[in-house]
Amino acid sequence: MRRCVVDAAPIIFLAKLGHLEFLRLNAEEVLVPTEVLKEIAAKQDEAAEEVSKRLGNWLKIVKLCVPT
Repeated sequence: MRRCVVDAAPIIFLAKLGHLEFLRLNAEEVLVPTEVLKEIAAKQDEAAEEVSKRLGNWLKIVKLCVPT
């Protein structure tokens, strides 16, 4: 299974355009770090709403760890 990790800017941009599905062009599963999700959710707008609709299906929340 192909996966990718995405930052806030592309998610917000594509959500506002109504094209979040573009994130799936190169991956079956798109991973969103918890800190990125907090950044998106901080501004309650159409982008945050679109992202929350897609969470759990192909858009997954993950906790990233810094290797020691």
